[in-house]
Amino acid sequence: MQGALVALAALWVYRGGYDPVSAFGWKSASVRGWLGAFLAVAGGWVLTIQLATLQHMLFPFPEELLEQFRDLFAGLEDLPYWQVLVLIGLLPAVVEEHLCRGLMLRGLEDKSSNWRGIVVVAVIFAVLHLNPYRLLPTFALGLLLGYIAIQTRSIYPAILGHFMNNAASVSVCECEEQLSGVGWVAGDEAASMPWWWLAGGIVLFALGVTVLRTLSREESTPDTQGG
Repeated sequence: MQGALVALAALWVYRGGYDPVSAFGWKSASVRGWLGAFLAVAGGWVLTIQLATLQHMLFPFPEELLEQFRDLFAGLEDLPYWQVLVLIGLLPAVVEEHLCRGLMLRGLEDKSSNWRGIVVVAVIFAVLHLNPYRLLPTFALGLLLGYIAIQTRSIYPAILGHFMNNAASVSVCECEEQLSGVGWVAGDEAASMPWWWLAGGIVLFALGVTVLRTLSREESTPDTQGG
């Protein structure tokens, strides 16, 4: 699957004669951009987990699907932790971000309505995961990663955010015993996260978005002064 996505993206850029730097967003990001992405995703991960919990209350996960997830992580138990992070965290982040927040979002980018492209790509991103029971949280993650890519003008902070999201879920599975009582992330799909996790997530998310919003204001300042 990952290899097919890479081949598709590379073929599209090559056959279309596009500049890969512009097509994928291979541009450096500011320190503030990296910081905003880190904070927003750290808080956003907590909120998307809670969103998944709420969705589970309304549309419970089939037991067969839960078994598939358990079998997946059980099959990774023999691998070193860093290898699991590469397979589950880094590889999907790099490939999916190049396709979604790189090729797709840059192709749909419209300065008059950046949110249109962000929403469209987030829907595609959610559908690509082929899991209707994770549709809402995956869509929400796609919105956040799209916003990060647009505000920072770079794909790299979005890759970081995607990796953080995946790595956090992997780490929770690795530390399940230590996180007993945390709710859904500790194996109880119907339980909400503790209020202090949610409060911390909201604070981090708000701080990150605030930092990211300052990037667009800074970007517009030279134009205003020069006019």
